[in-house]
Amino acid sequence: MGSQPSTDSSGPLPERAVKTAVPPHGEPFHQGEWDKFVKYSKLKSIGVQQYYLGKQRVSSALSDAECEQLLLELLADGVSVGAIALPDPYKVEDFEIKLITNKGWLRNAKLSVKGKPKLHSEVNYSGCLDENASMANKRVIDVLHRLSLGLNAILILANK
Repeated sequence: MGSQPSTDSSGPLPERAVKTAVPPHGEPFHQGEWDKFVKYSKLKSIGVQQYYLGKQRVSSALSDAECEQLLLELLADGVSVGAIALPDPYKVEDFEIKLITNKGWLRNAKLSVKGKPKLHSEVNYSGCLDENASMANKRVIDVLHRLSLGLNAILILANK
């Protein structure tokens, strides 16, 4: 997880997620845990760009590096709060995200295990990083779910 974003006129943003939990076996995504994190951290109206990049709703397109950082930090928080299952011995740091396409509504990223390019999955993140997407936005939740399914697919490949 990255550094805490800057503050605005409404005061500092809530502290980043610190809880470590794994949803029940067999469930790669547990939306209730994300919803609790957003609610109790008072992040419902905070934009994903503001929270992860310290930017106030930027209408221009994010760079590929910014998109990759945001997606990786979103994944890290999803795992940290227990919304995304990541079994031992894996850690979020074992994974990387590289953009494949970042044009219009066609936005895909490759989620892979570092140093093992054959262990990868493609994840669509369309709409999630838009300047108006808040931490509680359905598109953000959809991308968290897709990231969890991507991780699950990679873990199945790893165990073959």
